[in-house]
Amino acid sequence: MDDTAAPEVKATGAIPSTLIEPEGDGSAPLATWRDQLPDGLKTEPSLAQFKTIEDLSKSYIETKRMVGADKVVKPQEKWDDAKYDEFYDATGRPKEAKDYKFTDEMFAGLQLNTEALENDKKIFHEAGLSQRQATKLMERLSEVKRGAAKEAEQHTLSMNKAAEDTLRAEWGAGYEDQIHIANQTISALGGDALRDEIIKGGYGNNVTMLRVFSQLGKNMSEDQSFGQGPGLSLRDSTRANMEIANLTMDKEFIEAFTNKHAQGHKQAVEKMRSLRKTAHSGS
Repeated sequence: MDDTAAPEVKATGAIPSTLIEPEGDGSAPLATWRDQLPDGLKTEPSLAQFKTIEDLSKSYIETKRMVGADKVVKPQEKWDDAKYDEFYDATGRPKEAKDYKFTDEMFAGLQLNTEALENDKKIFHEAGLSQRQATKLMERLSEVKRGAAKEAEQHTLSMNKAAEDTLRAEWGAGYEDQIHIANQTISALGGDALRDEIIKGGYGNNVTMLRVFSQLGKNMSEDQSFGQGPGLSLRDSTRANMEIANLTMDKEFIEAFTNKHAQGHKQAVEKMRSLRKTAHSGS
């Protein structure tokens, strides 16, 4: 008995080289693994995309997995609304528009308009959007709205500053009183409803509008002094400043106030002192 041990052959699990680099019959090297196939398959066009048997195997496995899976036919040009509805339902569209769900976080920083939201849902449903698609679109729309709201706020602040600078330069120390008169005039004529309409219309920082309401308020205050027109609720300090402004235009008063020998000088001085004290009180 021959005790010479046969050389050990270790299993490597490697794919035989002939499946990767087929040797052929020795007459000429094979170009691809397909050269080992029967003549009817060597030139099959669908196999040309696979460089190795491993690629072919992977494709076969994926194909087997897809057998029995739901199939969705791509939209056709001749489809009517009914066919599209079938397609939309098959690709995840909710049964009804009201079934779209959105989180509160999606509308953070926005004033939610329920009616507008329900209208958006109807549009999404008509367009055949799935919940995922509708969510992505609503997130983007909310981002755009937040950006627009921020820009509008910055624009309003800028316009407010420009209007204030203009009127402070024009009215000087009387700016606060003039603004107070304008606001009280709006309250007297239309209250919060009128104020809201002015703001919505973009006139809250309109210099001309503020001038008009301030002057109108002065006229109303003068009418009220004579028992005419609607009442205007003004601060005592504002009324005092208005009266001081009127007295400085009164030649007779200025004569009495500045000339200590003039008749009524003492009374004019006392009146101006009292008015200035009230005006400086800010009440």
